[in-house]
Amino acid sequence: MPSLMPGLMPGLMLAQPTQHSLAFSLHTVADTQSGSALYGLDDLDAADAARAMQQLRLQQGGQTQLLPHLRKIQGIAVAGYLHGRFCVHNLDASQGETSLIADFCRRLDAPSSTLYGYEIQDSMAVLHCRGLIQRATGTRKIPLDLADALTGAASAPPLNELMQLLGLPTIDAGLTQAQICALRAVQIYLLVLRQQHFNASLDAAGLASAEQDIRTQLGAKSEPLWQEFLRNWPAWPAQ
Repeated sequence: MPSLMPGLMPGLMLAQPTQHSLAFSLHTVADTQSGSALYGLDDLDAADAARAMQQLRLQQGGQTQLLPHLRKIQGIAVAGYLHGRFCVHNLDASQGETSLIADFCRRLDAPSSTLYGYEIQDSMAVLHCRGLIQRATGTRKIPLDLADALTGAASAPPLNELMQLLGLPTIDAGLTQAQICALRAVQIYLLVLRQQHFNASLDAAGLASAEQDIRTQLGAKSEPLWQEFLRNWPAWPAQ
């Protein structure tokens, strides 16, 4: 089981989260341009081409989720403490998929950063395939997978169910993939804090303080998305 606190001396318990511990989530869309080239869908518009690709995938593999090489990365959300402040960064495809992948890999490759995900096998397969296709500059560094560290990736619970049982905010249905991506990154970071507390690397006061600070930082955002997310977060229980 990999350590979730790389570089931390055994027996050292912190009163606050480590800086530059980041959580990520990504969302994708069908790469209809590649699908059209591979499957002869040039006469279809993007929406119909995406549906046709999913139907072909269903026939071939029994599921509608496309294989990694046919899923274009539309955005990557990164959440965590940087320079003493909790923030959520949304890296979007407006810069182009090549630059998006390279930007993310630079963050992952930073010597002081530790990146966490949840059930990252699929995400890393997409990043690898799309990076090769787009000739993006990548990295040898791999994020730590909380699902694998907690229970083993094969038996990991759905993240939203785990959040509910932990008394942490859940994600409602009916949101866009970009919105889900940002909220999921925050969920994963909150799970990092709980795991660090369980590993005796973050004390109880530090955990409570960090979670309250994150509530405050998110509460300062004006978007309804974050206000609804906070409404799904039960208050810290009285001790």
